[in-house]
Amino acid sequence: VGVLLGKKDYKKINNIEKWPLLQAYALEDVGQGFFGMNHLAQDLTPQIYKLYAEHDNYFLKSLVKTTIATMENQMFTTLFKLESSKLYQRPMLTEEDINEVLQESHEMMTLTKKQLIKALHLPGARTLVGLNTNAAYDAKSSDKPIKELASFQKELPFHLTTEYEDPISRARIGRTYFLTDNSENLKPPKEIRNEEGYVMSYDVGREPNPAYDDEKFV
Repeated sequence: VGVLLGKKDYKKINNIEKWPLLQAYALEDVGQGFFGMNHLAQDLTPQIYKLYAEHDNYFLKSLVKTTIATMENQMFTTLFKLESSKLYQRPMLTEEDINEVLQESHEMMTLTKKQLIKALHLPGARTLVGLNTNAAYDAKSSDKPIKELASFQKELPFHLTTEYEDPISRARIGRTYFLTDNSENLKPPKEIRNEEGYVMSYDVGREPNPAYDDEKFV
């Protein structure tokens, strides 16, 4: 798994265990140990710097100021569909439902600009929820209700990921969102440490969700 390390984590690949993103995956996969036990992580920062060194300043400025800003807005619109759904409807939404805005946007831009070449055979846009976030790199959004994609019965998934590729610049972005509420109990992560104090794994805590009664009433 390729990651980008900042200056404070330079040559400290194990520091990625502290990232909330990796802790979320550990929670979805309770009992399998921490991330480094199941995946080989490698810092790709030097390769990324080399890649962008081949582009001129105007391209990079346009990419950051225009393309990325547009993609961020599309991401926001996608999540708004999830947030604006009524509480009793939310568990029945599918990945395809949530991904609809991104998918339609990608298809429209592809047809308009006639960019019909697929980049690395990756989906142009996709949203994956809960257990499906471990799917293959070329997997597409499914038509299963998100309530069926959780690790635990009668609970909703902890998180979802969204990916989108701009057909023109070929820039590709991905985000992870953490899902909250709409469940009877909260599941805060608990660190399991060894005698030296190092985090060896994660477990799921359990405490009442104060907003659950209100949601149940609605």
